[in-house]
Amino acid sequence: MPLATNEQWSDAGRLPWWRQPRPAATNDYAKKTTKAEADTPIAFPRELMIYERKVDFAQIDNDLTILETQSRERIHAIVTSVKEKAVALISRKVSDGSLSTKIVNDLELRGIGQLVPTLREVLGAAFRQGERDLKSEIKRGMAQTARNASDEAKAVVAAHPDWSQSRVVAAVKSYQVRYDVAGLPPEKALEFFESKASLWGAEIRDPLLSEIKTVLYNAIKMGLPIREIQSQLEAAFLPWLGDPTQGVDDALLTPYRLETLIRTNSLEAYNAGRLAQGQQEVESGLITAYVFSAILDGRETAVCRFLDGKFFKPNSPELDRLSPPRRYSCRSIMVPHLRTEGPVTYITPDQVARGIALSGKGFCDHQRAVETS
Repeated sequence: MPLATNEQWSDAGRLPWWRQPRPAATNDYAKKTTKAEADTPIAFPRELMIYERKVDFAQIDNDLTILETQSRERIHAIVTSVKEKAVALISRKVSDGSLSTKIVNDLELRGIGQLVPTLREVLGAAFRQGERDLKSEIKRGMAQTARNASDEAKAVVAAHPDWSQSRVVAAVKSYQVRYDVAGLPPEKALEFFESKASLWGAEIRDPLLSEIKTVLYNAIKMGLPIREIQSQLEAAFLPWLGDPTQGVDDALLTPYRLETLIRTNSLEAYNAGRLAQGQQEVESGLITAYVFSAILDGRETAVCRFLDGKFFKPNSPELDRLSPPRRYSCRSIMVPHLRTEGPVTYITPDQVARGIALSGKGFCDHQRAVETS
């Protein structure tokens, strides 16, 4: 069944992305990693809120899944090349008897430098998608606003037939909003891509290099044969590359698996793009809050289940600290709440503390990497 078009959403509202079929994977490895997701029973326990009806969740999931699949292929190819070069180099050193602690101390992973520009492109694509999606959501919300304004004007005229046109317009002024939504200045976006890509590259390079050096130090100490060393080097790369002959259970993904890092970092960039795009409308007063919208499909963690539906003040420390991702492989997003969508009750200090306590390890002090002011 193909994903529904925008026209097909018009009557029933946009269904969440987790009710839609996943797009076909583009290679055998991707097919195996997504099989568990495709076979998972779906159960969404609540209806969409008014502020979620302007969000095309199915399209978001489709676009992010395609981005993640393409990114995984590119990064997987780079790390595979790094592995092959490392194994070949070390095998030569072992064969000619020149492997020493000095060589291990000075060891660098050849080709790993290609990661950062690739990661920068991935982050940029996710960030720009977040900008585009939020811009579309604001426009859909404003289209509804225009209808509300028309109804409000009719109600005002009916109640006050003696009012002048200018007075009627003033009475419904809160509904009048702009359609010119600006994006993040290029220099701010570049700063985000550069800093985050470097950090992400280090998350891959440093633990991997440390594991390889540990293998080699032990090999020198114990005098291991070349086949055993090669086997251990292959094992060092396995958590990053996975085994193409086996499926991967999401529950077993570690923070160091490429699949997990791609999903987590692209989601962070996507949400950063959304918040950056909405800044102008925060300043205009159109966006009065951001709402945490989680996937409640039975696989969500306690933190996403707890934060789902919580309202955050724009540009607040609470938003900075609790923006998605809240855990590895998180797929929650922040949805803008427009002033025409009704009053809000913001998250309380006690709820903030609870959200921080429930967040995944390493996410408790999560801060947005982009200043949107």
